[in-house]
Amino acid sequence: MRNLLILCLLLLTAGSVRAGLLSDLLPGPRADELKQVKSPDGHSTAFLIHKERHGLPLPGPEPPKTLARWAQLKWIKDGKTVYDSGDEPLNTYQMSPALALDLAWSPDSRHLAYRHITGIRIIGPKGEVATHNMADTGLITASFRWIDMENLIVVSKKGQYPLDMSGKPDCYQGYIDQAKEIWIGQLNLNTGYKECYRQTVSDPTFLFHAVGFQLDEISPKADRVAFSDGANLCLYDVVAKKMLANFRLPQKPGPKPDLSGPDMAHPIIRASAVKMAARTAQLSGVWWPTNDKLVIGMGLLGGPVKSFYTYDIPTKTLQDKTDVLLLVWDGNEQAMNYQDSDWYRSSLK
Repeated sequence: MRNLLILCLLLLTAGSVRAGLLSDLLPGPRADELKQVKSPDGHSTAFLIHKERHGLPLPGPEPPKTLARWAQLKWIKDGKTVYDSGDEPLNTYQMSPALALDLAWSPDSRHLAYRHITGIRIIGPKGEVATHNMADTGLITASFRWIDMENLIVVSKKGQYPLDMSGKPDCYQGYIDQAKEIWIGQLNLNTGYKECYRQTVSDPTFLFHAVGFQLDEISPKADRVAFSDGANLCLYDVVAKKMLANFRLPQKPGPKPDLSGPDMAHPIIRASAVKMAARTAQLSGVWWPTNDKLVIGMGLLGGPVKSFYTYDIPTKTLQDKTDVLLLVWDGNEQAMNYQDSDWYRSSLK
């Protein structure tokens, strides 16, 4: 009997040790602050927080499985919480939070705006939330900017595929989609959305992940929008409500394919190699150093050749800046993930 009691105690002790080890291996969610944006008046700060819970680490190179993911947005004013979204669930394998990174305060610091897949959410001074969807529920909100205290300019894009093909609208995965329509509109806090301009894209271009990427399509004064229609760079004047400029996207010739290999004797493989080498580079990003100048990035997302240019709007001058900017781009992880809108400034004169 005594030996049996000792054995039971040993088993209980071993069980408690195993439970302790499991609790150490299964900690609570890990929280990372992704964004912190101070209001113009200096009294408020918006925090975007991302949380993940992982499974047990297993032997081998594979990382622990992600079990759950959340995003949280908080507005703190003078030490007090004005708004707290709580933990909003995300798709487990989504690469970026559903709450967009480009949080933007209104000029008077009374409203906080951010993109939420198909629309824009605006938080008011008392923590009230209004979600403004655009004129078409299939539109993905790509970028926006405050015009004044009550109005925003919004660029939206319609993809080739329905939203539910890439995940629910709340968990949109935009990497497999391409834009086939560009919409430019104005959003008023009181009267809602009004369409200003719409254009079909002749050669569908990469849509970008509408949440994870910070696009810089709208000028600093919110009076001009730059976008690609597939073959051309288009500059739309928001105030005059007309196209300001339209010019062919610059291209650098890609390397000629090596057709000497043994596989190249196969006509399908040979034709595919020739076709890949002849691909034109897509517009992969625009940035506004000033209201009259653009930085243009071509082929950055898997094109045959990466290249950079600047375009001066008053003089209509296009300059090749690849030698200056490509090294900076390739060395800046935040820039390559479209999370640094000022990556080029130290290199441009």
